[in-house]
This record gives sequence, structure tokens and C-alpha cells, in this order.
Amino acid sequence: MIIQWDEGLTVHNQVLDDQHKQFIKLINALDEVTSGRGNITNSVMDAVKFLEDYAQKHFTYEQEYFTSHNFPEADKHIELHKIFIQTIAGMRKELDMDGANVRLANDISRFTADWLITHVRGVDHRYEVFIETGKMSPEHEHRHFVNKWQK
Repeated sequence: MIIQWDEGLTVHNQVLDDQHKQFIKLINALDEVTSGRGNITNSVMDAVKFLEDYAQKHFTYEQEYFTSHNFPEADKHIELHKIFIQTIAGMRKELDMDGANVRLANDISRFTADWLITHVRGVDHRYEVFIETGKMSPEHEHRHFVNKWQK
């Protein structure tokens, strides 16, 4: 699944937007290898390492950003980040036990694409609106991809 950056993904914070753009590059790189173009082993290992680093760096910055603006749903948002981190730990465990393969690359690709679209457009935009307006936007149901790594 190829994903292109568009303004519907912006949270109007350059650091966060740039990090989201790096996430898109990962998704598109995984699409390359699952389509038979590239080295599965290196790509899956690099993807899991990227996601581990990304979660630590991105979530730390994002959480400091929205809590410094007294975002009322900070705790709820942080819980979603914890689920993401647990999911990445499950990916790491599977990679370490079974090695890299096309199925794992596809699973990671689907999960990351779904996370980016549903989380950024549905969840991150809530703090963006609050920071810009001081008001909460109407809440919509946000479905996150349920995956085999989620507890």
C-alpha cells in the first residue's frame, strides 16, 4: 500500500509532521519489498528497528507537546501509544523467533498503514484542534487495526 503525504495528515507541528513523513517512507519501503523489489530480511529487520526507535522518539515528543497544552484527552492518547509499543514488541518477538519473511512484512505494512491513517487523522487531529482552538472537536469512532500482536 503506497501512501502519499497530504495536508489531511498534518498536525501543524513541523517536528511531528516530519516524523509522520518518515513513517510514510517506512510504509512505502515495506510495500516495495512485499511486491518483490528488495531484500525482505534487511527490510523487515530495519522496519522493526525503525518502529522501536520511532515509538520512543515520536511518542515522547508528541506527549510532551500535547500535555504542555493541557490536552484533556492526554491519558487516553497515551494509552493508544502503549498499545502501539506492545504491538512493536510483538513484532520484535516474532522476528526474533521466526525470522523475516514476506508474511511478516505484509503484516507490518498493513498495521503501520492503518495506524498512520486512523491514528493521525482520527486521534492526533483531536489535540491539533484543541491546541489551535481551545475546544474539543466532536469525537468520532476510531477503529484501529486489531492485530495478532495486540494483547
